[in-house]
Amino acid sequence: MVEFVPISSNEWISVSASLASVFVDELTTTGVDPSAARREFEGQLAAIAPAGVDTENQFMRWVEEDGVRVGRIWYGLLPGTNADFYVFEISVNLEHQRKGVAARTLEHTESMCTAAGAQRIGVHVFLANAAAVKLYDKLGYVVARSGGGRQERWKALV
Repeated sequence: MVEFVPISSNEWISVSASLASVFVDELTTTGVDPSAARREFEGQLAAIAPAGVDTENQFMRWVEEDGVRVGRIWYGLLPGTNADFYVFEISVNLEHQRKGVAARTLEHTESMCTAAGAQRIGVHVFLANAAAVKLYDKLGYVVARSGGGRQERWKALV
């Protein structure tokens, strides 16, 4: 069973830098200029989590199983909505991949969001990440928008 442990403000500094790096790398594989990709990331981060881990209705968490840190997730209320939650980032440490950790993490996230009153939950995925695309298909996330080498997907929770 997965458990969520809050990411501290100090940890968020390195986590957000890592998120930026991955986002820029993924977006540049679709042909976007690296500086434009960096600006897009910084704009989204400022709009969604201006106070970092202290931003209301945003949950940046380490994912642990049996006391072992196996990954991280950032999910929260989508700004401008009352009942739409979004997974802004999910990652599983390399040595724990392909063991069902991501599926268990998403299922736990869905439960947490449902308990908070969410009606649906969304994710984004870079199409180059075939394993993630397959996972979202398996868990019932439906493509709502596609373009630029990525998709936005949604799943009803009620």
